[in-house]
Amino acid sequence: MENSLDHLHIGVLSYLEGSIDERVSRLYAPKWVAYSRSYEALARMAHLLNHPPSGRMPCMLLHGDSNIGKTMIVEKFVRDHPNICNEFNKVKVRKTVHLQMPANPCDNKLYARSSKAWEFSRRSIAVVPMRICSDCACYTASRQNR
Repeated sequence: MENSLDHLHIGVLSYLEGSIDERVSRLYAPKWVAYSRSYEALARMAHLLNHPPSGRMPCMLLHGDSNIGKTMIVEKFVRDHPNICNEFNKVKVRKTVHLQMPANPCDNKLYARSSKAWEFSRRSIAVVPMRICSDCACYTASRQNR
């Protein structure tokens, strides 16, 4: 029986030249699988990104069951709309910010992820009175002082 590779897509053939480790790594790498609803979500996000500034900016909630590709859609959108950097590779215009909610959300975790996503330094964040969060035992801003 002849071992023909005619059934493979032309874009896949180049991966056969790599080592076994490279081929296995390629198998486990995330891949974009296009489907109509994902393109609808990407088009809506692009529309929102290009919306002129106004008093009430429109927004979008991307929701669905676990493990159906919501994060992949957002990651593709962020890849397709990179930040604009200056000659020193510092962000000049931030087009998108990717922020994923913590598994056990609380104020402190959300603020930490937000500041990391926006690349705030510790000096640029206001000091707020803190207390221990009863939900997850992390520190969070005191509610009476907000």
